[in-house]
Amino acid sequence: MDKYGIFFNFQGEIIRLPVNPETIRVRKEGDNKTYQVLKLGEINILGDMKLNEIDFEVLLPGRAYPFVLTKNDFKGPDFYLDKFDKYMESKEPVRLVITGDPMAINQLVSIENVEYEKRAGEEDDIYVKLELKEYREYGLKTFTVAGSDKGKIDQVYVQNINRPKV
Repeated sequence: MDKYGIFFNFQGEIIRLPVNPETIRVRKEGDNKTYQVLKLGEINILGDMKLNEIDFEVLLPGRAYPFVLTKNDFKGPDFYLDKFDKYMESKEPVRLVITGDPMAINQLVSIENVEYEKRAGEEDDIYVKLELKEYREYGLKTFTVAGSDKGKIDQVYVQNINRPKV
């Protein structure tokens, strides 16, 4: 399972999860609507894509086991839990990068839910379930029109007013 890695990039700080999860689930869904049409029956009106949802459960080890991917920069579970709290409290998106084929992902996400638990016999370790949702940048566009005489338009200037890019 070490053919890929999971990274979070927030405000230029990059962290890698110390262990890869066994399973990563990605949910892609369309916003389709169905209607009943007289003498035709049910029809399906295809809509835009909804935001992707990604979830996985991962071990945050309490010590540098041989299978830990971040041995040279080992951090305990509290480090990662604090980072996830910081991401959520910031109300800013974080960039999720999952390397490796065929499931490479590089997109802005919000952390929707963090659940963690300790298990008997693994006192230093914590298991965390993360639920992430795709974040699409949005914002206003302002237009400035520069014209000459007789109502002709010489130039149009466009400025995006978006949230800062991560």
